[in-house]
Amino acid sequence: MNKSFKSIWNEALGAWVAASELDRARGKRVASSRRVAEHVAQAGAAVRPGAHAGLSPRRIVMTLAAAYLGLFQAGAHAQYSAGGGSATGGASSISVGNGSVATQVNSTAFGNLSTAAGTSATALGPGAHAMGDGSTAVGINAQATGVDSASLGVQAIGSGAYSVAIGNLSSATQSGAVAMGSGAAATGVAAIGLGNNAFASGQYAAALGLGASAAGAQSVALGYATHATDTGTVAIGNQATSTGSAGVAVGSGALATGNSGVAMGVNSGAKGTSSIAIGWGGTAGVPGSGTQSLGTSSIAMGSNTTAGADNALAFGLNANASGVSSIAMGVQSTATALFGVALGNLALATGTSATALGPGATASAVGATSIGINSVAAADWTVAIGASNSVAAGAGAGSIAGGNNSKVLGGTGAVALGQGQTVSGDGAVAIGDPSSAIGTGAVTMGSNNTANGNGAVAIGNTNNAQGTGSLALGNTSTAAAAGAIAFGASAVANNANDVALGSGSVTDVPHPTATGTLGGVTYNYNGTNPTSVVSVGAAGTERQITNVAAGRVNSASTDAINGSQLAATNTALDSLSTSTASSITSLSTGVSSLSTGLSSTNSAVTSLSTSTSTGISSLSTGLSSTNSAVTSLSTSTSTGISSLSTGLSSTDSTVTSLSTSTSTGLSSANSSITSLSTSTSTGIGSLSTGLSSTNSAVTSLSTSTSTGIGSLSTGLSSTNSSVTSLSTSTSTGISSLSTGLSSTNSTVTSLSTSTSTGISSLSTGLSSTNSSITSLSTSTSTVVGSLSTGLSSTNSNLTSLSTSTSTVVGSLSTGLSSTNSSITSLSTSTSTVVGSLSTGLSSTNSNLTSLSTATSTGISSLSTGLSSIANNNTNLGNSTAGAIGGGATYDPTTGTISAPSYVTYNSDGSTTINNNVGSAIDNINAHGIKYFHANSTAPDSQAVGVDSVAIGPNAISKVDGSIALGSGSVADRAVVPSSGILRNGSASIPFDTTDQTLLGAVSVGDATNKTYRQITNVADGTGQQDAVTVRQLT
Repeated sequence: MNKSFKSIWNEALGAWVAASELDRARGKRVASSRRVAEHVAQAGAAVRPGAHAGLSPRRIVMTLAAAYLGLFQAGAHAQYSAGGGSATGGASSISVGNGSVATQVNSTAFGNLSTAAGTSATALGPGAHAMGDGSTAVGINAQATGVDSASLGVQAIGSGAYSVAIGNLSSATQSGAVAMGSGAAATGVAAIGLGNNAFASGQYAAALGLGASAAGAQSVALGYATHATDTGTVAIGNQATSTGSAGVAVGSGALATGNSGVAMGVNSGAKGTSSIAIGWGGTAGVPGSGTQSLGTSSIAMGSNTTAGADNALAFGLNANASGVSSIAMGVQSTATALFGVALGNLALATGTSATALGPGATASAVGATSIGINSVAAADWTVAIGASNSVAAGAGAGSIAGGNNSKVLGGTGAVALGQGQTVSGDGAVAIGDPSSAIGTGAVTMGSNNTANGNGAVAIGNTNNAQGTGSLALGNTSTAAAAGAIAFGASAVANNANDVALGSGSVTDVPHPTATGTLGGVTYNYNGTNPTSVVSVGAAGTERQITNVAAGRVNSASTDAINGSQLAATNTALDSLSTSTASSITSLSTGVSSLSTGLSSTNSAVTSLSTSTSTGISSLSTGLSSTNSAVTSLSTSTSTGISSLSTGLSSTDSTVTSLSTSTSTGLSSANSSITSLSTSTSTGIGSLSTGLSSTNSAVTSLSTSTSTGIGSLSTGLSSTNSSVTSLSTSTSTGISSLSTGLSSTNSTVTSLSTSTSTGISSLSTGLSSTNSSITSLSTSTSTVVGSLSTGLSSTNSNLTSLSTSTSTVVGSLSTGLSSTNSSITSLSTSTSTVVGSLSTGLSSTNSNLTSLSTATSTGISSLSTGLSSIANNNTNLGNSTAGAIGGGATYDPTTGTISAPSYVTYNSDGSTTINNNVGSAIDNINAHGIKYFHANSTAPDSQAVGVDSVAIGPNAISKVDGSIALGSGSVADRAVVPSSGILRNGSASIPFDTTDQTLLGAVSVGDATNKTYRQITNVADGTGQQDAVTVRQLT
């Protein structure tokens, strides 16, 4: 010892310590020594290994202070070292312990290997280091290196100026930092970390709680495992995390990752900038899995609510607003597109700018608006208003469905308003109680109406308009075909373009009428091919049509005629009857005069001489030539008549009448002529010569007539009417002639024996003529089909003929007077021949009449059948084209269906236009459908297991409910519920598949053939049943 110090025994330390010789004790030496020893003992006990347990920092500091005061009383300025320590810091430095060092003024080092290297520094405990001025390090290997820093605890570190580290392994490394707790760290300027493993690394950050972390400047983390990682962030609550600048996460599992985001509630998540998420939900232990605001400035409030895009707002249980600036308010409401709005429980707005208001309302297209419970607007710019109304996806812009359960199935601008309305077609409108308007521009208004066809209209109650342009108005009216119109209660327009006008009116099929017969005369009509009908009543319930304007009366008119016009016609007929009666009276007077003249003539003819025989022979020869000429005439007439057709029907009637009256007259004349005088011979010779000349003229006439007959047929139509009139007047005249001849016959007494021979020849010729006429009748029947076109002009010719005939008859009457004196006899056989001719003509007439009737009936039936067939063919063609689709149309003029056009999609994204069903199906099989394609020639996929799915060439799903995904993938392993542990070396992974319902496995490869696939671009799993990524595992 040197002169200034002496050794003193320290009982607490069990060692000698150095004490200044200048010090002196006050009071009893023994007591003073005891107090010093007690203070030192307490200090040593405080810094022994293990002694810190259960001691508070305050108690440790007080103990050290007591020891210091006890050892060094006022006035003690000496250095002190003991136990192998080194006090080299000058006045008042103390070093106690093996290897301890106190190198600065007022520094104190207690404990083995302790160091107090700063002025007024204190190091207490083995290995403790107090390196900064005024620093304090208490505890094994505690370090206080900053000015005025303090570290208390095993390996506690206070390296920042004015920092405090309290607790085992605690660390306060920046100026003013405070770390309290085992493993606590405050590494930011003025940061505070309180709690075991609390970590405050940001400037002015505060982390309070077990495992709390405040990494951002001015951040606050309060609670177990909380994290505030960016500037100004706040995380409060169990496992709350705030990672965005100025973000706030409050609540267990709350997560605020966006700048200035706010998450409040269990597992709430504010992930977008300036977003707000308030609520709870999600998966336990998965922060941010509940209510989430993912977009910038988005707000989510409620349980499991999501605002998934910028400026989105979501309010309510499970509400989801995932479109930019979208709004979802209500339980499970969803707005998924830009500017979409869904308000109400289960409301859904999936289209851009779509609006869904009301429980279950859906607006799924651009600009669509759906208002009301369960209403659906599925097409762009459409509206559904009310309860359960819908506008289908195939509808066009502007369509509206309103009321209750009304539907727009298709069409632009279609409107369905009321109860249970149904419309389809551009501009189609249905308003009222359940009605249906199907077709472009179709309209229904009222209750239970149906309009089916473009432009079809049904207004009133239970009306039915079927077909393009059809119209039904009233109550239970029906327009059953295209263009049909039904006005009034129960009116029915059955056929296309029909009009049923008035209550109960019913239309029938049109009845074409080409001709009509009046007074034995047949007339042709205009408007002979009607296509539809106008009805103003029904059978048994007819109506008058009043106030009809006078129609045009001419051969081309198809106007309606009113009563006044018929009255004028009746007046004209009455006048005609009067004048006709006067004319007949005059005619009767003229005939009486003729009879008187004939009577005088008969008186002059007294007998015919026996020389008549020679004349009669010449007559017979002439008649024979005449017969041949007539036969030739019959043949040429048959040839020329080939163009004769429709006009013969009425002619038959006239010929029949003419034949009958002529036969009667001739019969009367024949029976009255009994004989001719034998003195007639000379007169007959002259007659024979005249007849011979007549025969030559007739032969010439036959030839020219045959040539002229060819052009006759075109004009016979009008001729028929004139011939009928002529026949009637001729019959009357012949009756008068018969009376006159009766008187003449009584004077003719006999005919020469030679006359009989001539008459026999005449009979033979007439018989041949009759056969020729029968043949003519047959050939005429054959060519009747082509008669009709040119009959008009003949009428005027016959009028002239009638006039000239009248003049000739007058001359004939004069000539007959002189002729009678030359006629000697006629054979009784003439009557027989004429009778035979009459019989042949009668048969011919009957055949023609029967042919005309049968032909008319057949043509009428054929017309009706063809009309029905045409309608059926049109309906069949249209329905077939509609079923084919693809724009196919039916052309009734050609009977063909145009080719359809189907678009199919190729594997490279290009498209193919197919013009028939077969090629479309083949292209789909070869290249796939839209959004799903495969480029392969490998075998097809097989789904063997029940409810299994196999997608890809040669993919096979063998297990029930399994999925084989990708070319060559095989799903053949059944998943059996079980639990256990999978071991890999020392690692073990528990598994349990018994707590959930198992479906078939998903396979993306083939274990048998050892072909596998990676599953890439997988998002991090967040749920307990989610797949995890490599990033999560590392």
